[in-house]
Amino acid sequence: MRPKIIFPTWLCVVMVFLASAIWAAAQTPGNVVIAKIKGDVNVIGADGKSAAAKEGMKITQGSTIVTGADGSATLLFSNGSLINLGKESKLKVDEFTQKPAAAVAGVMEKGVSRTLLNLSQGEVTGNVNKLNPDSVYEIKTPVGVAGIRGTKFIITIRKDPKTNSYKAVFSVGSGKIEVNIGSGAGQLLGDSDSLIITADVNMTTGVVTVQNKQIGQITAAELQILKNLARPPNSTLPGGETTHRPPPPPPPPPPPANPTPGAGQ
Repeated sequence: MRPKIIFPTWLCVVMVFLASAIWAAAQTPGNVVIAKIKGDVNVIGADGKSAAAKEGMKITQGSTIVTGADGSATLLFSNGSLINLGKESKLKVDEFTQKPAAAVAGVMEKGVSRTLLNLSQGEVTGNVNKLNPDSVYEIKTPVGVAGIRGTKFIITIRKDPKTNSYKAVFSVGSGKIEVNIGSGAGQLLGDSDSLIITADVNMTTGVVTVQNKQIGQITAAELQILKNLARPPNSTLPGGETTHRPPPPPPPPPPPANPTPGAGQ
């Protein structure tokens, strides 16, 4: 009988810590740029300073994008993901890191990434490539957190000024997202699913009290929005890949015809 090998608790803790440290060291900040803006859009940096958004502006971790009543912004991520922020919205990039690897829009990401976004109000429409199994992509809202896995989706969060309750809508065009509310079990949404939640949120404790929860189907209007979601023409994916492709070279001229035997004689 082989003796059992028992590792002391402190050694297990050290091993977990070292594994986490190695993972963190392998991750580097990813690149996020504003590819397109419309109307009133501002960026609040991690230092609290606000500036008018510009196309091509890089967004760093800890920055918040705020759109006005006529504003919208399209963000491109260096792992190939794309999101569009609608009017009267507020989205913070809490974290976006990657293990360096080439990314190509429209296909499964090559490396591993970690994306943590915080939508405190408004609407975000996303087209996220099929993620690496080890990647994390989450969007936090006041009522819950949506885990994204290679998905076309729309998330809307609005606060009723009269009741102070929140209404959140999580809709999936294709793929899957999992919505977690408080400590309860997650709600998995698939193709064409939509989850509508009305809830009270204690902003001090973070406790969410769900008043109503309804699962239905994505609307035709939402499907059209997702259908129209695309990278702006000639926009550059952070990391170098671009939507613009130069036209192929013209075909070579045909070879000269063989002279007819006896011609010119």
